Amino acid sequence: MTEAKDRVTLYMSAKVIRGLKELAHAKGVSLNELGGELLMVGIEREVEGAGMNILLPELELMFKTELARAVERMIRLHVRGTLESMTNRRILTNFMHKSGIDRKIVAEVNEAAYQSAVRSLKAPLEDLQEIIDAANGPGRL
Repeated sequence: MTEAKDRVTLYMSAKVIRGLKELAHAKGVSLNELGGELLMVGIEREVEGAGMNILLPELELMFKTELARAVERMIRLHVRGTLESMTNRRILTNFMHKSGIDRKIVAEVNEAAYQSAVRSLKAPLEDLQEIIDAANGPGRL
């Protein structure tokens, strides 16, 4: 059983019509067959593209949301670790002082621990800023 066909009139430039006729002749098909085939390919591409136009913004939003959640979790863990480290440093300093260790030695140990904590605190945040910049930069999704 053959498919019912309807007539469609299209207006194109002479250059396009000439190109279509040459292509139809080269493929050994009628101009109608070639036109129908090309239109079907165009329709399929449009349908596929429409799906991507719907899907990509949703994926971008999902990625940004998950990235924001991950960054927030990382910051909270980092702050918690820093607070615990500060508490441990204060406990250790207090213990050393009450144990009769020379104040100068206690101060040096305390300063060294503080400087180490500051260095470790800055390094991950610098990396984190690179991640945030990459997510917000021109090369983003």
